[in-house]
Amino acid sequence: MKFPHPRNQEVLDLFGNYRYVTLSGGGNFSSKSFVISDILDQHEDLHKLIWIVNGPPEQEAVTRTLSDWTDFETEILDTEGGYSSIIRALSSLMDKRKVALVLTYEQILQNYPRKQDVEDRIFKLSVGEEISSSDFFETLIDMGYEVAEDEYLEVGHYLRHGDVIDIFPINSSDPFRIELDFDTISAIYTYHQGTYKKLKDHKKVSIFPLTEIEARVEIWDYLKKGSLLVEDELDLAENLYREVDAAMKRRSNDVGYALFTSFLEESDYHHHLHYLSVLKYQNKLDFLENMREKMMAHWRVYLFTKNPEEVKAHLDDRNLYNVFDPKDAEEGRGAIVIFALKKEDAFPHSFQNPHLKFALITDREIMGLREGAHRDPAQHAVFLDFLTGLKIGDYVVHSDHGVAQFNGLDKRTIDEVTREYLHLAYAENDKLFVPIDQADKVSKFIGAGDQKPRLTRLGSAEWTTITNRIKKETQKIAKDLLKLYAERARAKGHAYPEDDPSQKQFAEAFPYEETPGQIRAIRDVKMDMEKD
Repeated sequence: MKFPHPRNQEVLDLFGNYRYVTLSGGGNFSSKSFVISDILDQHEDLHKLIWIVNGPPEQEAVTRTLSDWTDFETEILDTEGGYSSIIRALSSLMDKRKVALVLTYEQILQNYPRKQDVEDRIFKLSVGEEISSSDFFETLIDMGYEVAEDEYLEVGHYLRHGDVIDIFPINSSDPFRIELDFDTISAIYTYHQGTYKKLKDHKKVSIFPLTEIEARVEIWDYLKKGSLLVEDELDLAENLYREVDAAMKRRSNDVGYALFTSFLEESDYHHHLHYLSVLKYQNKLDFLENMREKMMAHWRVYLFTKNPEEVKAHLDDRNLYNVFDPKDAEEGRGAIVIFALKKEDAFPHSFQNPHLKFALITDREIMGLREGAHRDPAQHAVFLDFLTGLKIGDYVVHSDHGVAQFNGLDKRTIDEVTREYLHLAYAENDKLFVPIDQADKVSKFIGAGDQKPRLTRLGSAEWTTITNRIKKETQKIAKDLLKLYAERARAKGHAYPEDDPSQKQFAEAFPYEETPGQIRAIRDVKMDMEKD
């Protein structure tokens, strides 16, 4: 999103001085992306962004929020997707596009094909160049490309029809069309597969290889001046942390660095950000009262809504200053900027910062304005049922931190914002205070028998190890089930013939009238029996 907003100026000053900054209090992925977008806007020489996270769920979250706040193309390095996925991601670091690549810490420790080896195998074509058709197709085949079965191309396929060659390079998001005038390339352009409409003319095209190249260097081989590395609160065991930290330090000194950490540091290049989540408003009056308080304190609130007329009517009714364009908001005055979203648009994730006096809020935080508001009473009832059903001493499970004991509700004021927290007790007298609006991450512990569960140690890799083991076991079960279903689908059985007249006569003699459900069940069973 490109619009005027309060800048994280202290961060910009630190990064400008050191090209290195450590940040605590970063909040959620949305507020972190908001901060990084300031750095990218301020330093236009930065064209490549590498963001390191704990695992695939965080990769997806960062990709979504970066799309909200920056004009960078976002890619996920998917090593599970095979060699073609790796080459596709690496190719994004080798051109002039603004690209953000999101990796896990495990992928930092892996080796990749050397950049020079990839460059040596790139097939380059230009308008006006003469080519030999036989040599052209031999080169594509040697690079691992295949002939398409029809005009709709998959990535890594090509097709010739007359004096036109269509190809979908692994390093492109759209297929290319190469038009020939005898043996001379007369035009190169990308096109839309559904409509075949021309998207953009190109003077040249670079086709990256699909054939495997030996992996022998770290990802840093692809990063140089003009790159920014973001490390995002990695939760690692001590020995693994040392290994990852050592790998991080092998990057080039020309690469900018921003570290999000959970801990305050005393250093010249550290800054505490004070980003907080937004407590869900229980009703519209609750929301309007909070807006009144923020306007009196001269906050700037960006409100993303799919109900702009309703929202504006409520704000106007309370004489709360609001505009539809941030450029129209008066300087030095609290203002609510309304951003009208279409029904199909995704909401950004909310956050607030009391030091910047800036908040981003969406319909999702306001009871009665959210999409599918008719479901909210039921959701709220479940939420209240969970909270009222908890007793001090009950065992609970936090999805990120593991098994704890519930020690009641605490009201705390942090950075001038008062909220209620779930007080959770962990092993070795550690405590965690969970904001009430994040209670969806906490559930009651359900165990077999009366045996008390063992409390998790905060800050250790214990819970991560347990969840990773369960994920692997679940994946194994899923693979076994898929294999079983595939074998069943391939297996040949005995196909019974369709009902003959005598069978139909027998069925019609049934003295009772079947229910609709029984008729549907009989029909389904017969269909299965008639298949092989």
